[in-house]
Amino acid sequence: MSNKYEELKQTLSNINVKELAEIIKCIQNARMVIFAALGNTIPIALDGAYKFNELGIIAFSSPIWENQLAVVHTISKEDVVIAISSSGESKNLLTIADTAMEKGATVIAITNYAKSSLALKCKYHINAVSRERLFFKEFSFTFTRLAAMAVIETLFFLLASSKADSHNCINAHEQSIADDKI
Repeated sequence: MSNKYEELKQTLSNINVKELAEIIKCIQNARMVIFAALGNTIPIALDGAYKFNELGIIAFSSPIWENQLAVVHTISKEDVVIAISSSGESKNLLTIADTAMEKGATVIAITNYAKSSLALKCKYHINAVSRERLFFKEFSFTFTRLAAMAVIETLFFLLASSKADSHNCINAHEQSIADDKI
């Protein structure tokens, strides 16, 4: 448990505050935010899109990478792509990032490796620290999603606190699903 605490602590304390402010501004000004992910980071992308939509920020994600790519083919410089990858070396996510950059969109990477191909390619990078490699040396990848989830939560809370109508958007969403609750 202390290992997970250290991952979160390192992830959040290592975020460049100036760059984070720029990321928040890009998201606030975006026409649409596309969350791109593959494998075990798909749940983070889906959650991110859900949370941003709750705030009144138009967001999209899909568990199917071809759907992500198809949407990226329709974007413009007014849009933001957030690519989430533990390794930062997925060919498919690199294709999505390349396509988004060709369209002029802002691309933000959330990876476990600051020197990964995806991190180096993107305008912005947030390093989600993973220490599991210390315990599983025989594997060349990580299993944890906790740090990347914390990054999405941080973006959500910063956007919620800085977006004037976020409370109204969240309330409207909650009211619209209230009948589904016991």
